[in-house]
Amino acid sequence: MRLSSPVFRVLGFIAGALLVAVFILLGNWQLGRAQDKEALRLRIETLRQEPPVLIAAAPADPAFMDWRPVAARGSWVADRTILVDNKMHRGKPGFHVVTPLKLGGGMHVLVYRGWVAAPRLRSELPQFTTPAGIVEVTGVARAPRGRFVELSSATREGNIWENLTVERFRAWAGMEVQPVVIRQTSPAEDGLARDWEPPDVNATKHRFIAFQWYAFAVMLPAAVLILRLRRRKKEEES
Repeated sequence: MRLSSPVFRVLGFIAGALLVAVFILLGNWQLGRAQDKEALRLRIETLRQEPPVLIAAAPADPAFMDWRPVAARGSWVADRTILVDNKMHRGKPGFHVVTPLKLGGGMHVLVYRGWVAAPRLRSELPQFTTPAGIVEVTGVARAPRGRFVELSSATREGNIWENLTVERFRAWAGMEVQPVVIRQTSPAEDGLARDWEPPDVNATKHRFIAFQWYAFAVMLPAAVLILRLRRRKKEEES
């Protein structure tokens, strides 16, 4: 069967149409991501101007609290501090220090207090301090997504964890914990760095990638049409 036979032409048309459809779907997906990033940027900028919302004993609404400035008052439960491993800061490896803050009424909230450098030896623990007594913390609330890839079943080594979720902490500590966490921005004399990496709200790159996919969707049939016209021209000349 020759490649120029009607069967191959039909199969080629179907394959080309499927590719064009895939390119358009990929472009739409990238545009959707761009819209999500733009919406997130606007939400963060709007909420940044609002006063902090107090997180207390009443359960918080994650959808309402996400990216919102918040404040909390309570005492640290230092012996339940978690060190989230493999966190880079200015090119150096270290840990995110997460400590539950006791709010009252048996309720706690997990606070990402900051970053600390990893010691030279894996057997050593990083050095930082945890203030005693009642403290006031301000920061930004986040609704944890819990999306990560774990290559090993050994995800916890004492209080050093590969990943942290509210559900895992509840099961491990046996505490009642708010469904949101606080990324602390208020200063404290604890030896931790709190210049958090800003969120990725760059929508331009997704629009550019979408344009590329749409361009492929246009270029493919255009290329096929040009090839057919050239072939027909050669046939007429011969």
